Amino acid sequence: MKRLLLTPFLILLSLNILFAQCFESSCIPKEIKETCTVDKSKGCIDWTNGIMYAVGLGIPNPDYKVESQKKAMALRAAKLDGMRNLLEMLEGVNISSQTTVKAGMLTDDTIESQISGKLQNVIQAGQKSMNDGSVWMTVKMYMKDIRPILLNTGSSGLNSDTWHTETDTSTQASSQQAQTESQDTKTEESNSPYGGSADQVYSGLIIDASGTGLTPALSPKIYSESGQEIYGSANVGRDFSLKYGISGYAKDLDKAKSNDRIKGNVLLLKAKGLYKGNDSDLRISNDDANLLSQLDKTQAFLREARVMILLD
Repeated sequence: MKRLLLTPFLILLSLNILFAQCFESSCIPKEIKETCTVDKSKGCIDWTNGIMYAVGLGIPNPDYKVESQKKAMALRAAKLDGMRNLLEMLEGVNISSQTTVKAGMLTDDTIESQISGKLQNVIQAGQKSMNDGSVWMTVKMYMKDIRPILLNTGSSGLNSDTWHTETDTSTQASSQQAQTESQDTKTEESNSPYGGSADQVYSGLIIDASGTGLTPALSPKIYSESGQEIYGSANVGRDFSLKYGISGYAKDLDKAKSNDRIKGNVLLLKAKGLYKGNDSDLRISNDDANLLSQLDKTQAFLREARVMILLD
């Protein structure tokens, strides 16, 4: 009886010893994890710098008798596993609120083949060896390498401007209420860190989306409360969208302000929430939308994609 009771305990103890050093995403180097804005079970995404990381496990083949061969094959297996996990993560990334990378790959064979080609060139970013000889390898891929694929195929991706072009009557009615509410809160907003002036020159824009539940995307959009698209792929020059993406993301306000993309005299606005429940699109007040429209006529920060979105 005692032996039966001890068996599960010994199994758990063996597993704890096996994974004592790390397991899956915990095997990613600490300095990398600290840069990530979104954590996944087998990796993480640094939306600030546009880098995806994934880990892969390689187990030594007992058929090989030479230790160097075992190690080499374990490393190869770890990289292949990391590439598979990276692809799985990438497939779940939002191109927009309406489209994921996986959906784009299913509708366009060119996207799938080109992304598969990019995965062959992933870079090793870290490695941890376990007590049993197995290896956890961290691999990375830059989002700038996949943006041209999604742009150049003509798919429903970064250059698509077909979503939410209409303004429904319920949104128009709510805009009148929003204007009334904004007049009532102007006194409070005078002491707020949010907002700006058309007389100022800005180096970039931060939209504070904390508390909205926003999901990062390669091509997010920002709308006014009355339903007008204020910022998106149509507002950004092609060269800038290819190089930098439509916006960056950060979880810390100070780090966002100091990001090379926007640093200087930054305009800070607060999102009112998600637009129509779309998980990657934001809505801002009509007053803030009017301010951005005025600034866009004389300043270039929107056209140059100098935009950061602040996450929880």
